[in-house]
Amino acid sequence: MNKIVYFIIVVMLFSCKSNSIAQEKVQKTDLKPKSEQKLVQSGLEDNHRIEPGTIKLIGSIVSLNEDTVVCGTSYKVSVLAKVSRIVNSGQGIVNLLSKGQEVTLVFMNSKNSSTDYDILKNKLVKGSEMSMQVREGLCLDMTQTIYTIDYYKVLD
Repeated sequence: MNKIVYFIIVVMLFSCKSNSIAQEKVQKTDLKPKSEQKLVQSGLEDNHRIEPGTIKLIGSIVSLNEDTVVCGTSYKVSVLAKVSRIVNSGQGIVNLLSKGQEVTLVFMNSKNSSTDYDILKNKLVKGSEMSMQVREGLCLDMTQTIYTIDYYKVLD
C-alpha cells in the first residue's frame, strides 16, 4: 500500500512540473534582423519591385510617328526613343534595352495614356526627356520584340 501512495505522489509531482520552454517566462526582445533594417533605410521596399516583362527607363524622343506597323499590327501612335538610362527591369526580359539604343515604342489603348496623335504631338516634342514604363512582348513569329508604353511622364 505504501508503494502505491509513493507512486501517486511522485506522479503528481512530475505532472505539476513544466518541462516545456513555451510555458516559462522569457523576456522577448523585439529586434529586427540587420538585413531588414538596411532594406528600409536604403529605400528598397516592396513598392520598388517591378512586374516581370517590364522595363522602367528614361529616354529622349527622336520622333513621333503616326500609323506605324509593328509585328504585323497597326498602331495609331508610336515613338522612336533613344534610351538614356535603364532605371529598373523586371524578370524575364528577352531583349534587354541598352543605353544609347534607339527603339520604337507603341502606345496601346489604355486609360492612362491618350493614343490621339494630335494630343501627343503637343506633349511629346522631339528631343524632350521622358520617363516611362514599357512592357516587352514577343511577336507571333518570335523573332521580333514589341515594346508597349504602360505609362509615361515628360521630364522637361
